[in-house]
Amino acid sequence: MRSCPGGGLRRWRRVSSYVIEPLDPERYEVVEEYEVTPYAKVVIARDRLSGAYKYFVVEEPLTKGERRLVREVMDRIKYLAVKSETCDIEGLVKSELRKLVKDRRKRGKLLYYIRRDYLGYGPIHVMMLDPNLEDVSCNGVGIPIYVWHRKYESIETNVVMTDVDYLKSYIRSLAARCGKHISSAFPVLDATLPEGYRLAATLEDVSSRGPTFTVRKFRERPFTIIELIMGRVIDPLIAAFFWVMIENKRTFMIFGATGSGKTTLLNALLTFVHPSMKVCTVEETREINIPTKNWVPFVTRETYAVGERIGEVSLYDLVKVTLRYRPDYIIVGEVRGAEAYVLFQAMQSGHGGISTIHAESLESMINRLLNPPMNIPPQLIPTLNFAIHISRVKVGGKVARRVLSVWEIHSADSFRKLAEWDPVEDAFIHYLSSSEILARVASQLGLGKEALWEEIENRARLLEYLASERVVEYGEIVKWVYSYYSDPEGTLRRVGMRARPALAVRAAKLREEVRRVLSGREEVKSVPKPRSKERAMRVKEQIFSKLKVKR
Repeated sequence: MRSCPGGGLRRWRRVSSYVIEPLDPERYEVVEEYEVTPYAKVVIARDRLSGAYKYFVVEEPLTKGERRLVREVMDRIKYLAVKSETCDIEGLVKSELRKLVKDRRKRGKLLYYIRRDYLGYGPIHVMMLDPNLEDVSCNGVGIPIYVWHRKYESIETNVVMTDVDYLKSYIRSLAARCGKHISSAFPVLDATLPEGYRLAATLEDVSSRGPTFTVRKFRERPFTIIELIMGRVIDPLIAAFFWVMIENKRTFMIFGATGSGKTTLLNALLTFVHPSMKVCTVEETREINIPTKNWVPFVTRETYAVGERIGEVSLYDLVKVTLRYRPDYIIVGEVRGAEAYVLFQAMQSGHGGISTIHAESLESMINRLLNPPMNIPPQLIPTLNFAIHISRVKVGGKVARRVLSVWEIHSADSFRKLAEWDPVEDAFIHYLSSSEILARVASQLGLGKEALWEEIENRARLLEYLASERVVEYGEIVKWVYSYYSDPEGTLRRVGMRARPALAVRAAKLREEVRRVLSGREEVKSVPKPRSKERAMRVKEQIFSKLKVKR
């Protein structure tokens, strides 16, 4: 983009009702630049005076003749779209451009601007295409748009909305993309854009600086559990621990601040859902993805009736509905109100339950649960088995996400730390084997705690192998998880590992001994001698219970 002489707004390129500041090399030092499309790039520059970073959208400008061609094409499209039997507007645009423009590069440039201004996101189009951004925020008229960059965090951009009527119209167009409505009667919007991004917007009725909006972007392909392990967000042992807990319908919540990665971690851990389980999810905007086919996703619905709730379907309503579906697991995207009470009642009755909650510490999470509007009775708090704290941290001067701690919940004021992140070593310290719930699950499975712990270690070794081989595609990871469910020993052999003795050798000997006893060839006394009388009795009880079943 060419700089213009002079100062102030005269230096800025005015486009309709917003302005774009050009990059001034005398004022800004270029730190990084990267291409988003062949006709637009992003430049990260540092202000030489203040040292602040700034995000510059730099586009190849249109000539007067090219702007005239864009208007001509769109005038034709308005006529053709009415006559066309299809809704492929972009196809019509490409067809008309081929007729009018022979030069391929010029045709591509015109198509970019038509996409940007008529089919895309206009002033924030490049930001929406930039995979390095997590948030795009407009805080009002005359204020630069801000973005949250994965590398540079919150920085100002060179795009400024200058007309309040245009901004209101723009927000209404965003609402229309979501199939929603925003007006003075309903000045607050929370919706999902077609790409799956979350949109929050307000009009000047409730925001004194004028209309505002924020787009929360998500990766087109969410992070998988192996990517989180490779990125050191979580380690294989903690992931394997929750693999076993999810398989056995244990309950947990993931807590942290906004943008800490709660939903990302939730989605990744749900890879471990057993294929035989029936799962119901409840969300305000669709973010959760589960590999199992036996999955019923519910989404809330707002009402536009003034002063009434006619037609509204809330989280509370949907969580109640899930109980009639007989799910193994109820997963709520985020608990904020009365739906938390219904979720805890469901967990109390034997359903598995998982959710996320905004909180900065375990104590603040418990306080939120105990007080309005959630009002969970203290007696129900132990129904929640575990809590995982995830946060954004600085590692080597860069922003990263880490699971800071894992807690076991015993009561409203009694907890046990099972794992924590060491910021000095950027590693995890484990106390997972001391878990009381681990012992409870082992007992329910008819195993010793040591045996179940060795099973967790087997799964951790498999996850570590997948991370070392960079198996990051979601579908491939699901295949490995399902393979382990159907044949754990065979799956470990495929990767050159052998199962640890607890569940492999001893379980195999037990199965063989039961087979021999049932065939009448040997007696129960040939069972390998366990290490203690208690474990000996447990093995005998397992064999006798199987004999009774066969009889």
